[in-house]
Amino acid sequence: MRGAKYRALTAQQIKPEGWLLRQLEIQAEGLSGHLDLVWPDIRESKWIGGDKEGWERVPYWLDGFIPLAYLLNDEDLKKRAKRYIDAILAAQKEDGWICPCALEERDRYDLWAAFLICKVLVLYQDCSGDERIEEAVYRALKQLLPHIARNTLFNWSAARWYECLIPILWMYGRRPEPWLLQLMELLDADGIDYEKLYTYFDFQKPASKKYWTQTNHVVNTAMAFKCRALMSCLTEEDPDEFALSMYQKVMKYNSMATGHFTGDECLSGDAPIQGSECCSVAEMMYSCETLLSIGGNPFWGDLLERE
Repeated sequence: MRGAKYRALTAQQIKPEGWLLRQLEIQAEGLSGHLDLVWPDIRESKWIGGDKEGWERVPYWLDGFIPLAYLLNDEDLKKRAKRYIDAILAAQKEDGWICPCALEERDRYDLWAAFLICKVLVLYQDCSGDERIEEAVYRALKQLLPHIARNTLFNWSAARWYECLIPILWMYGRRPEPWLLQLMELLDADGIDYEKLYTYFDFQKPASKKYWTQTNHVVNTAMAFKCRALMSCLTEEDPDEFALSMYQKVMKYNSMATGHFTGDECLSGDAPIQGSECCSVAEMMYSCETLLSIGGNPFWGDLLERE
């Protein structure tokens, strides 16, 4: 098991300067730094005891807000991030369940939000050093194993199962317990098999504008590039082989001159008038970072700069 070798730089190890520092300041001055003050779905979320959306929106916002706060070393932003983390940790159930839903709703709760909040908590610990996080993530992951064994992954969690590998590998580096490897294997078996998907499908843009699936969704596509690299920390497979073949096929039918791929919600062909979602660019950049950190192939670093 080489999971302990998977490491990414944290906000404690990076000090932005010049142009990059100014871009982060602009983000903090804009919606990124104020979403919790103006959007009810964040400001009054079920994640912090409110009655608004209790799924992916708070975790997604925190995934960017936390490193923004710590990279800028902004005390107000850090205080506001801690308020959310404190509320999430305080609401964690005794059995480890961490998402804001009733007991009777758990079986049909899309676990994508659980994967994402565990990743966010790991990010927060790396930035802040908060000693509460390890135990909270441990309990949340431990609860996921029997839950997934009883309830097959569906919808977004089936498409994004590999995102949960990030907190699992982080935890395994601290507590190398066999059940964590079992959870990795279960997620791999239960989620979408992207290797088979990209062996048998070409993902050319269909004629119908109504065509939408989890498998041609452009953000899922960007995220999935890293799925086998993350699993390679357990299986010892080549971390680059699948990602390189997937990139070749995606770009064959959906390429842009920038090196990214088109996607108006879903993959959109190679017409020069097509662009792509900002979300897909952000997630592809993160996939490139992950691939580079695991396999060390400079191709992903070059692509990251182009993105």
